[in-house]
Amino acid sequence: MNTLDKLQDLLSKEYALPREVVTPETALDAVGVDSLGMMELLFEIEKTFDIVIPNEQVELKTVGQLAAYIDHLRVQPRAAPGLAAS
Repeated sequence: MNTLDKLQDLLSKEYALPREVVTPETALDAVGVDSLGMMELLFEIEKTFDIVIPNEQVELKTVGQLAAYIDHLRVQPRAAPGLAAS
């Protein structure tokens, strides 16, 4: 299962939506993801994909953009515990 599939499943479950309405072109706000919902969703994404989402401003408007961002984070090397990434 790829990132987009997992993300579609997660959004379908979290927002009680039929999976077929959650497409790459679907706007996040159209499925009910507001600013508070985005914070909660990011925590779920971190758990689901075993990634750390940095505290940076990234403008993500669609499901496809969010999936691409997750893929980007998944290929980034992780710093060892206690060491800062350079």
